[in-house]
Amino acid sequence: MKQVKKLVKFLRQRKYLVLALVVLVAFVGVRAASKKTSEAEELVDLKTVVSTKIIEPTDTITSTLRLSGELKPKQETVIRSLVQGDVLALTPVGTRVNKNDQLFVLSNSTIETSYNASLSDYNSAQQNFEQKKFISQESVVQAELNLNSAEANLNLAQDSLTNTIQSNAQNHEFAVGSAIVGYDSAYNAMQQAIVFLGGDNENSQFAYKNALNANQQGFINAEIAYLDAKRAYLDLPQFANRDDIENSLKLAKSVMAEVNKAVNLTTTLTNYLIPNSSLSQSSIDSDKSLLATYKAQLTTAESGINNAVFNLNSTKIKNVSTLRQAETQLQNAEIQYNNALSALESAKRSANLQVSGAQTELNLVSSQFAQADYNFDSLSLEAPFSGVVIAHYVEIGDQVSPGNSIVQIGEIDGIEIQVDVDNSDAQSLSLGQLVVIDDDKSGFISEIEPVAANQTGKVKVTIESDNDDHSFAIGRIVTVQIDLARQGEDLIVVPLKSIQIGQNESFVYIVENGKVAKRTVELGEVFGLQVVVKDGLSQGDEFILRNGEFISEGEAVETILSVE
Repeated sequence: MKQVKKLVKFLRQRKYLVLALVVLVAFVGVRAASKKTSEAEELVDLKTVVSTKIIEPTDTITSTLRLSGELKPKQETVIRSLVQGDVLALTPVGTRVNKNDQLFVLSNSTIETSYNASLSDYNSAQQNFEQKKFISQESVVQAELNLNSAEANLNLAQDSLTNTIQSNAQNHEFAVGSAIVGYDSAYNAMQQAIVFLGGDNENSQFAYKNALNANQQGFINAEIAYLDAKRAYLDLPQFANRDDIENSLKLAKSVMAEVNKAVNLTTTLTNYLIPNSSLSQSSIDSDKSLLATYKAQLTTAESGINNAVFNLNSTKIKNVSTLRQAETQLQNAEIQYNNALSALESAKRSANLQVSGAQTELNLVSSQFAQADYNFDSLSLEAPFSGVVIAHYVEIGDQVSPGNSIVQIGEIDGIEIQVDVDNSDAQSLSLGQLVVIDDDKSGFISEIEPVAANQTGKVKVTIESDNDDHSFAIGRIVTVQIDLARQGEDLIVVPLKSIQIGQNESFVYIVENGKVAKRTVELGEVFGLQVVVKDGLSQGDEFILRNGEFISEGEAVETILSVE
């Protein structure tokens, strides 16, 4: 600007004021244009800012589970009415009761009158029976008991045979289903290996047909093995024959031997391949790694086939054995039932010869009295164990029917909470492990189900805690915090959110020389919101956390190291 002022002064002195103004306007325009260009260049230089973290191997992975569950007494039950009646008395809620203490009283005039009448009739019939001691009542009663027991055993044997047949069918279907899964896995493993070796159609050629090698005989052997394996694979049905699963497995195992041979010979051949412009050493190394993967998959699939064959044979043998056992049990039960029936008929004939009328009357009255006595005793029920009355389901004066809930009792000095844990997390739990309940109370794991539920894949875990001060309100939903720890050696762990899933690979974005680079990774076990990276990352790598940024490979970025 000083130069501009000098120029104006000079021009004024020379009386060229108009010309000076023109020059000034031109100069200001050039400066404005230059400023806009600079601002545009600054905009171009703006970079995406991403959160990153430096890889540091660790020997321990930690995670915290926060789960919810309902507080329940360690022991509880609901007492229900066995008869109809009006509620006369209820033990108050919160009352501690001992085993066999009375919990409630009902009133039913019909039951009470029937009981008194039945008792009188029973005493009269009993006296009449005593007068006729010569009747062999005990033999008849014993024969009836024997018949009832034999009939019950016969019913159990029939049910057992039916259940055995159904169970055998289910076991066979399960074994067949598992075998089909094994067949499918084997077929997929063979397909991947065949495709890698050259292709799975009739015209496909061996993958290394045009590759330079230092072992021509090894190449010939590998190519022949591939062609043999391909032919066998193309003849193999894609899906197993459910009705002839044994032969399907046998055929799959035979084809797998051919494919294994081709993979093994090709693996050996790769050691003699000569790198050139069309086949680099890195490609050869990559192929070796893939061949090792296919070999491992084939080995796993072969193990699955062998297990399926073993399970089918074991199931068949077990089914035959259990069916024979159930049939023998039924035959014995039928014999016992027929013998008991004959014995009862003989006892009845003997008793009827003595006092048929008195016996019939006593049996009838006894049956009527037993029902009346049961109904009368059911007007009040006792506590099956010591505890506290937790809840009433009725009020005094209410009318109840058989099956209606009346009171709930439980032992509330100890509580338990059941939570569902992912199977992978459950492997890190142990009995007796301490937990935190509602952030300020302690408990411990008392039970871990041995297997996960089929439908949810989760393991049922039971947590117990003392409740001597009754601070836990039964029925309340509480939060349980469980700390998990998994031990290893030099584990590389990244957040799950950092993993990108491609069509045939998993990868992360890392920062190299200020730019985004893609790094393919092999994933291991998932632990909470973290995952172990088995291969692809090393100590000191700076990977991008991917907190919602949209980035692409090769893009220049600015990084902010995360403290999470």
